[in-house]
Amino acid sequence: MHRIGTTAGLFVFAIPLGSAALAAPPAADDRTPPIVVEVVAGSEQSAQVPVGWYLPDEHTSFVPLPGHPGTFLAFTGVRTGASTDFSGALVMTTTDFLHFDDAAAVGYFSPVMAPLEPSATRRCTPGVDGLFDDNYAAPGSVFPDPASPGTWLMLYEAENHCRNDVHVAPFYASVGVARSFDQGKSWPAAAFQSAGYDSRLRYEAVSSQLPKPTNNFSYAGDAIPSGFASDGFVYAFFTDYIPGNGGIKQIEVARAHDDGQDPMVFWKFSSSSGWTIPASTRDGAVTAAGSALVTPPDGYSFAHVSVHEVQLEGHGAAPEPQGHLFVMIMECDNRVTAAAAGVRPQGAWFYATTRDLEHQTWSAPALIGNTQQYQYCASGTFDGWYPSLVSPNAQPGRLGESGRAVYLNGDVVGPHTLAVRDFRIRRGEPAPFAPLPVVACP
Repeated sequence: MHRIGTTAGLFVFAIPLGSAALAAPPAADDRTPPIVVEVVAGSEQSAQVPVGWYLPDEHTSFVPLPGHPGTFLAFTGVRTGASTDFSGALVMTTTDFLHFDDAAAVGYFSPVMAPLEPSATRRCTPGVDGLFDDNYAAPGSVFPDPASPGTWLMLYEAENHCRNDVHVAPFYASVGVARSFDQGKSWPAAAFQSAGYDSRLRYEAVSSQLPKPTNNFSYAGDAIPSGFASDGFVYAFFTDYIPGNGGIKQIEVARAHDDGQDPMVFWKFSSSSGWTIPASTRDGAVTAAGSALVTPPDGYSFAHVSVHEVQLEGHGAAPEPQGHLFVMIMECDNRVTAAAAGVRPQGAWFYATTRDLEHQTWSAPALIGNTQQYQYCASGTFDGWYPSLVSPNAQPGRLGESGRAVYLNGDVVGPHTLAVRDFRIRRGEPAPFAPLPVVACP
């Protein structure tokens, strides 16, 4: 993902996709998270990554390496402008979520997927530069598809930087889907067919409700996706960048019935009508904005969202006694309002929970303990971009009582490092959120 000066599944459904009716939701657990999520104070360490790799630029997605117990594949992306610019999907291996190696040694040659015209080339070839992922394609989530054994799915950020056939810095983002038939070693190549397709195995899943801007300063679209599959559906959570909205973004969700066939048809969620909004315009459908799933604290904006199922008994193996419990992890900061007021911005990780993804009845967001901090006034340096949580003993998309949080430490568009903290989850009620004291910028 490329940005300058901005902040930055599940149940079987009785209501058919595209239905105009939405049954009343059940009680939402008093809108209070039934768990406490916190990172372990003092646990931060810098991670070791391959020399010259400049990452992550999206969430880092972890999948056990087939045939190698205890070893995990880590899928992520690299930002344009680095010494090594793949502008696509990179793969590493790790056994401890602290030391990461190039996965070429086990047959994963990065980039395993790339855009048609990588941003580093600054090419915008007339006639093909309308492709939704023309300039950037990097994964947010990679996971085995239960509907098609032996295949893996990737939800990825797709960016187009071409405006009037000229490459610009601000992205126009969409959510892409791709399928691998060899456990993530290879993915479909860009093979331009039409604006919403690379191929029938790599295509646009979610597109913006707004047309691509014609100027060179507005970021727009549906970005930073993550998600997973369960019980016959694939869910994609993402951040909707809305130009002219004062820098404020909103977290939305779309879902598709997963029968192992492509292309899947995704629908955005509306709090008033359910899963009724066509998510992609690739076949000529008219889309709209989905409903915001959570509300940030006053003056703050959410981004970098990921969602997991939480299982606290038996190290992530036993079911929750009250049914499925899902947790949404979010980076949150107030850089836009702080800059306007001339004060130091603040950032933290937040979380919300739900047992009801049919109606998207999320709890009020709560602070993840030991993550609250000031950011730098000029650069936006922050110890916590793209938080990605993993519990080694749990299946992909699930979290147990503890694990690792992998994230970016530094300026999101400048020098940064991959860092790691330990996290833990327990039952309980979180403490109320209180901002840090206001400090003026120097």
